[in-house]
Amino acid sequence: MSSMWRNKRDELLKLTLKLRILRIQNKGRIIKLKSPFRLDKAKIYGFKRNRIFTNLLIKVRRRLNKRKARKGKIYGKISSHGSLKRKRNLSLKSIAIQKLKKIYKNYISFKGYCVYQDKNFKYYEFFLKKV
Repeated sequence: MSSMWRNKRDELLKLTLKLRILRIQNKGRIIKLKSPFRLDKAKIYGFKRNRIFTNLLIKVRRRLNKRKARKGKIYGKISSHGSLKRKRNLSLKSIAIQKLKKIYKNYISFKGYCVYQDKNFKYYEFFLKKV
């Protein structure tokens, strides 16, 4: 299975991923999964089927690090700054972790990885551990 994941252009892998994502796509932003997407990676990260561990899938909107400007103008800024320098450059993974921390406050996220990405969203799988 891990050799299939290394060769991501494999048609069988693409098809199975699309089918799994299509089932989940319309459910919501954060979804509890019964089993991990990639068992080989989950075992490497130390995931076990206990009450202590939870397996979550989160989708994050892919976007530019650009601040929205009314009428296309940014008011109250330094002249050398554009619309890009006014916002913190965070990776999508760190944004996903922040969203998880808001909802699951008594859990610690100890590992996570990207599962799938399409035009609008990037899907991450995280393993959380109870404190």
